[in-house]
Amino acid sequence: MSLLKLKIRAFEKENFKSEIDEMEVQFNPADINMTWGTRNSGDNEQMGNTLKLTGGKQMIIKKTDFPPATAKFKLIFDNSILRGSQSQSGMSITKLIDKFKAMCLDVSPEVHAPSYLKLTWGEFKFNCELTSLSVNYTLFSSDGKPLRAELDCTFSEFQDAVTKAIEDAGNSPDMTRVVTVLEGDTLPLLCYKHYGSSQHYLKVAKVNKLASASYLRPGQRVVFPPLVDEINSHHQYP
Repeated sequence: MSLLKLKIRAFEKENFKSEIDEMEVQFNPADINMTWGTRNSGDNEQMGNTLKLTGGKQMIIKKTDFPPATAKFKLIFDNSILRGSQSQSGMSITKLIDKFKAMCLDVSPEVHAPSYLKLTWGEFKFNCELTSLSVNYTLFSSDGKPLRAELDCTFSEFQDAVTKAIEDAGNSPDMTRVVTVLEGDTLPLLCYKHYGSSQHYLKVAKVNKLASASYLRPGQRVVFPPLVDEINSHHQYP
């Protein structure tokens, strides 16, 4: 039975359905450090989320923010056990690192953002983005070519907007988002950001009793209701 190795796959789109590259590590990590956390809104923030309802009543929407999980581990690229400075794939340490950086860090001209990554190794599965990379070259050949490098990597969990909205709705069916409009925001754009699709903008306009769905003013507060009706039909990306 061959040794199962950590695989890193890169995708162009956030639905992880358009793979553009992949890499299997040379050596599996010795350990993986996972970090989770929560941030509860304070009293001042809660007051900022107070809504005035019909009849003068008020409702405070308490917001609990769940920052993305992080995974940290070290990868080792080592050609010192091979003849010369070439790996079995025919790539030097420098070219292997360039490939890793291009796959995980370089900004795609199509989406103007780094690739979305899927890490898999046995039961370890993590959808993420590479947020930090540090390379330490530890061994060189007589002519100065790197033979060994250690990569300290930090990956931040990524979850698409639709899945996040559905989880929020599932965990708290009455959960509502309140968004303050910024310069340049449009209702379809905000719907895409919070729901993963712009098609819900008319529903949001109706909930907020907006006179025009095509105009928002900076500083305006817009309520985004949960996607209860879309739970069974999500992941249909525009």
